[in-house]
Amino acid sequence: MSGSPLVSIIINCFNGEKYLSEALDSVFAQTYNNWEIIFWDNASTDRSGEIAKSYGNRIKYFRASQTTPLGEARNLAMKEADGDLIAILDSDDIWLPHRLQKQIDVFWNSSFAVCYTSTEIISKDGTFLRKDLVNNKSGYIFEELLNQFDIAVSTLLIKRNILVEGGYEFDLEMVASEEYNLFMRMAAKHEFCVVPECLVKLRIYEGSLTGKAISRWAYEREYTLDKLKKENPGIEIKYAAAFKEAHARADYYKARYLVDLGQVSEARRILRKNIFFGPQYFVTYIILFFPLSVWQFLHRPGVRQTLVPRIIKLLKLGK
Repeated sequence: MSGSPLVSIIINCFNGEKYLSEALDSVFAQTYNNWEIIFWDNASTDRSGEIAKSYGNRIKYFRASQTTPLGEARNLAMKEADGDLIAILDSDDIWLPHRLQKQIDVFWNSSFAVCYTSTEIISKDGTFLRKDLVNNKSGYIFEELLNQFDIAVSTLLIKRNILVEGGYEFDLEMVASEEYNLFMRMAAKHEFCVVPECLVKLRIYEGSLTGKAISRWAYEREYTLDKLKKENPGIEIKYAAAFKEAHARADYYKARYLVDLGQVSEARRILRKNIFFGPQYFVTYIILFFPLSVWQFLHRPGVRQTLVPRIIKLLKLGK
């Protein structure tokens, strides 16, 4: 491959007017200029469509007749793409100006199928909160992603020919973990490119996770693991420890939903199975014997990612 690839930027939007201009401005500010935007308006009822159209003909605007799940909307948008590469930008996230150029420089003329980066985490008002740094090295990283999936969708760059030839799409069974399903399936067969630099600002919200989404996490994790086994016979034997970790994470998701329902005893029973599997599961189990406010605090956005690892480190030092 050579030349300057066309990048099709997929922006799916449902009532995203509040931050949409910031997202679009960050695309128009890119130092790499050979791109198109596929804007999929998922039947918004606010000014999202009006805002998108105001940016002119570099945006290919499509409006759905009715709102569909995000995975289905992304599939529909990608069918309208002409680019050699597919990028995804959530309508409330922000790209740094050299996001595309830096990834294309290391990704385009390579054997990699997918490229992703580290992120800066910002609050609703754009205040810097922390950096989420990816730990993996480029290559076949299926096992690493199975142990800890660290791909943020707004950092992705994907070779469209691999999507088409492999028949890869977002699975319509998924409503809460579309990215996990698709990119774990791709990682089982392809090399990934990892750029450690923060090239995207990812916006998080206090209390943005709905009970419906949390209720699906465990089922969708197990569904994806089963699909991986069917598509790659013997993979669960080759990566036995990582699959055990992934199933333990599904149990954690079950417990988390049960706590939200007030079924703390049942959540403890689920977590108890994995307390000797790793310190993070032991700590999570023990937390459920404290007042529920402790559990709720530790599951606020950003807290679990920072405080729980510190607790685990202290436990290890005490051995």
